[in-house]
Amino acid sequence: MDQEEQALADYQQTRRQLEEESDALTRIRRQAEQATNDTYSEMQQQVQRFGETNEPMEWARRELSRLEEDFFSELDREKRTLSLKEDEAEQAYRKKLQEQTKP
Repeated sequence: MDQEEQALADYQQTRRQLEEESDALTRIRRQAEQATNDTYSEMQQQVQRFGETNEPMEWARRELSRLEEDFFSELDREKRTLSLKEDEAEQAYRKKLQEQTKP
């Protein structure tokens, strides 16, 4: 395998790995959204079952919403980091190609 083929293989491997990490973050986000929805439903059922006022429910809903927002913000930061890494990998690959084609 020549240097150009090796550079391409390395780039493709890095790209696949970063895409897998991005896909994992997407799966985590979906799971978190589902868990939040399930938690809201469970809280509502408990409030209705025990005849509690909605005040504790509203407090819990606001707190859960805040936690969810913080969590999703962190996931978004991680996605941006992965995107930057993808850009860096592509730039490094293009640089290797240019270096190899210079006489």
